[in-house]
Amino acid sequence: MCTVFTRHNDATWKCNYVSNRLKEFMTVLKPDLMIVTQRLSVGNLYNTPLGSLEEAKNDSTTTIFKEYWREYSELTKKIIIVEPHPTMYDSPKENLAKLLSLNASLENYFISQKVRFTGVIS
Repeated sequence: MCTVFTRHNDATWKCNYVSNRLKEFMTVLKPDLMIVTQRLSVGNLYNTPLGSLEEAKNDSTTTIFKEYWREYSELTKKIIIVEPHPTMYDSPKENLAKLLSLNASLENYFISQKVRFTGVIS
């Protein structure tokens, strides 16, 4: 997962050359609108809740994000931030896709009826 906050991208995410050139592309393309749907919950940096609004104001990550939004706002007329879709880790669909991509046997693959009918993994 590569974020629009490129300095916060973890090296293990292996963000490629294109992903880390967003501001450069925006400078060339000069878009009227930037839509961001960014999942940050997968990075350890973002998983520690802050105790108060005052803590958030003084948090170093908040300061860095403010700088990003300032930089991006100079490159576009409007920024829309959309809450990202949920990610299902270790879901039946994900497991099936992984098995298929590895050409693995599906002989022992099953989805319990509870998952199939309720969508909930027990």
